[in-house]
Amino acid sequence: MTKIKLWAAGILIALASYLIGGSTVPAKLGMTSRSQASCSVSSVTPATVGNQLSSTILAANTRRAWAIIQSPSGATNTAALSFDEGAAATLNSGLALNATTADATYPVMQEITFGVNTDFPYNGVVTGISNYGSSTLKITECLF
Repeated sequence: MTKIKLWAAGILIALASYLIGGSTVPAKLGMTSRSQASCSVSSVTPATVGNQLSSTILAANTRRAWAIIQSPSGATNTAALSFDEGAAATLNSGLALNATTADATYPVMQEITFGVNTDFPYNGVVTGISNYGSSTLKITECLF
């Protein structure tokens, strides 16, 4: 599958999850909703992305039950994320997170949920870049 098809599939999955609101109902291991019941170690960390170079905001982890990357409330800039196996994030592709405004260039969301126990079962590296200045994203990750 080409990178464009993978990117498009990821965006469609993310948009579908966002539009239906995602599930936060506790689930047993192997189901598609995120919950503390499906993992054993949870962490919340900030990740800062700048506008000069793409940076890794979350390392690959095969033990990732789920992770959520959230844009801060009242954000004035856009953070673009790449879910392309560690490829550098660019402002012209990938997934954009922005809490206040939309950019017609690509889909805009306030958060993205992914991992083995979600509808977007990605456990690779996530990279990010900001369109202006820097942006601090909140990352919550739950591991098996």
